[in-house]
Amino acid sequence: MKGFSLRCLVLIWAMLQRSDMQVAVPATVLNCCEGDILILLDSSGSVSNYEFSRMLFFAADILRPFSLGRGHVRVGLLQVGTKPNLEFGLDVHSTQQSLQKSMRSVSQLKGDTNTEAALRVAWHVLSPTVVSVSDSSPHQIRVSWGPLQPNRVQRYVVEYGAIPSGRVQTMTLQRQQNSTLLTGLEPGTQYLVTVSAVHADGKERAMSVRACTQEAALPALADLQLTQVQHQEVQVAWHGHQEGLMGYWLSWERQNSYTSSVYLHPNSHSTRLTHFTPGSRVCVSPVYSSGRGDGICCTAERHTGWLN
Repeated sequence: MKGFSLRCLVLIWAMLQRSDMQVAVPATVLNCCEGDILILLDSSGSVSNYEFSRMLFFAADILRPFSLGRGHVRVGLLQVGTKPNLEFGLDVHSTQQSLQKSMRSVSQLKGDTNTEAALRVAWHVLSPTVVSVSDSSPHQIRVSWGPLQPNRVQRYVVEYGAIPSGRVQTMTLQRQQNSTLLTGLEPGTQYLVTVSAVHADGKERAMSVRACTQEAALPALADLQLTQVQHQEVQVAWHGHQEGLMGYWLSWERQNSYTSSVYLHPNSHSTRLTHFTPGSRVCVSPVYSSGRGDGICCTAERHTGWLN
C-alpha cells in the first residue's frame, strides 16, 4: 500500500549545491508513494560546468530510491536557461536504469536564468497540479482538480475504470469546470481516475489518483416475520445489521384499530404480541440518536395460517 501521494516542483540552483550533497534516503522509500516530481535545473551560464555536474548527481541520488512510472513516482526534468528546455517529461522513464542514464547524458544550456519562462513551462507540464476525491459513497465519487487554467486549457478529459481491468469510461468537460461526480460505480471497488488537461497546442497533461467506493451498507432491518403462537398471539422477529442503533420502535394494531407501540433494546430481535387480530399490521423501525429511520412492515392475513 502506498504511504502518501506527492506532486511537486524541485528547484535546484548552484548556490544550494556548495554544501555537502550526500543524501541518505531510507530503503523504505521504495514503493512508498505515488505522484509527480518535476525538477527545474539551473542550466544557465551563471553555473560552472563543475557545479552543473554536481547538481545532476545530487538530483539523481535523491530520485534513486523511488519506484518509477504510473502508479508510483513520475519524474520530469526541465532545464532553466534563456529558453527553457524540457529534457524529458513525466511519462518517459519507468525504470531507474533509464532515468539514471538519461540524467548522466544531460548537456548544459548556458545563457540567461529565465526562471519566469521556466515556471510557465512547468505549470504546463504539471497541469492539473492537484487531483482529489471526496464524497465517496457505494455508487459515486466526486473528483476535483486545480488550479484552473482557462487561458491555457481547452477542455478536461476524465477517464475512470475499476482496477485492475474494469471498463474505462470517459467524460469530456469544459475548461471552466474543476470537478465532476462519477456515478454508477460498484460498491467496495478501487478505481483509477485520470484527469487530463488538453491544451490549445493539442498536448495533454494528465494526473491519476486511486479512489475506493464505500462498501454497500446493509439495511438496518431485514426479514421481518410474524409467527402465530396461539389465538391472538404472535411472535415478531427480525434481523438487524447496522451498527450504531439506539434501539427499535415497534408499532402494531390492536383490536378496534387501536395502535400500540413500544421501544425495544438494540440487542432485541424478537418480541411477542398479544391481543393480536388477523389483518393487523406490524412495523419495526431502527432508532438512532438523530431519530427514527426507515422501517419495515408486515401484515397478518385474515384466514387460517394468516401470517404474511
